[in-house]
Amino acid sequence: MTLEALTDLDVAFGWDTTQSGVADLKSVVMEARGLQLTVVSGQCNGGVAMTVSGITTSDTIIAAWELPTGSPTGSTIVNRTASTQVTAASTVTCNEGLSSTSLFFVLWFDKTGR
Repeated sequence: MTLEALTDLDVAFGWDTTQSGVADLKSVVMEARGLQLTVVSGQCNGGVAMTVSGITTSDTIIAAWELPTGSPTGSTIVNRTASTQVTAASTVTCNEGLSSTSLFFVLWFDKTGR
């Protein structure tokens, strides 16, 4: 099997279309560069502001997870996405009670594409 560069696929496969209102593959790939994953440092208390450097109030939180550090397994990860929001620049808050011995992961979309 031979690998091809995406640019070689050109318009025939939708890499860089000029058709109005149609998303092309190039735009999707460029947009994916805006995905960010941050591990919040320090204690993670529910309802308390936590630092996520670079996030802004116009960015979108895709997922937020609490992972207890004592014995982390796939079954101990807690999905906190619904109760987590950006409350200010570089700041998120989770309104659920979090263990102070947990790591808190935030997957977010940086709309500036940095």
